[in-house]
Amino acid sequence: MEKSLSLEQLGSYKLKTAYQAGFFKPGWAIEDYLRYTIDEYKWSCIPIWGIKGSYKSNRLMKWLYDIYQDWDLVHNYTVLGPEDFVRLLNEEGRIPAMGGDDLAAWLDAQLYNDNRALYIQIKRNWKLTRTMLNVFFYTSPLKTDAPGFILDDITEEVMCSPLMKYSYDRWTWQKDYKDPKKIIKRPVCISQYKPFDIKEVPTEEFKKYWKRRLVLSKQGKRKLVEAITKAFEDAPISQADAIEQEAKENDLMDGMDQKEKGAISLYHKRAGQKGGKASKKTA
Repeated sequence: MEKSLSLEQLGSYKLKTAYQAGFFKPGWAIEDYLRYTIDEYKWSCIPIWGIKGSYKSNRLMKWLYDIYQDWDLVHNYTVLGPEDFVRLLNEEGRIPAMGGDDLAAWLDAQLYNDNRALYIQIKRNWKLTRTMLNVFFYTSPLKTDAPGFILDDITEEVMCSPLMKYSYDRWTWQKDYKDPKKIIKRPVCISQYKPFDIKEVPTEEFKKYWKRRLVLSKQGKRKLVEAITKAFEDAPISQADAIEQEAKENDLMDGMDQKEKGAISLYHKRAGQKGGKASKKTA
């Protein structure tokens, strides 16, 4: 990824043309851009990413509150799963903003490999959300865990740190004068490591969010246990059996010299007698 340009570099041709095109306005903060996007019926797609425990959900709730000024609406438009997403899309009228918390837990890039037809269907219809949704936030440790069609839609991004700071960049789009099929995207740094106060989200409101989050976490834990159990239920040999087999082999090789032991061990490795797959190589 290219290094972010700063507003101090406004004299550079590339940044100057991005400014003239309206991709950013000197002196504006993220709150100003959100207000402008909603008031003018524009579009913003904003990943809030960073390592686990960097207060991404806290920032999501804070900015949703800046928009709605009502904590009940913040909870209503904080999406924790596909059911919430479908419920909101079925609402009448325009949605100023919504936020997919831990989006990749239920809609991620892997969907392309898991269900290609479903991925294509969602991708095609995602383009139509522009008329009924103005701001779409999503949180994720890695912004790239989101499906490709959402990554292509990013207009700006927030990276959070565990020191309660965030960096805010806006992405500019420019044409490539050498390749008509290529679009040049470049980040412009608006705020870098700006401190924030997690108390901007009241403790009681965060507890309400956390209760919903715990329900999903328990569901995720159950599915993880089921997936791991299923993955290993047909294993060729269990750990206990492998230990027992190892002991038997050691007993059989008592009295052999090192060369003989080496030959036996190599045979077992290739034949898969320790639970592995037989090697395709020939002796």
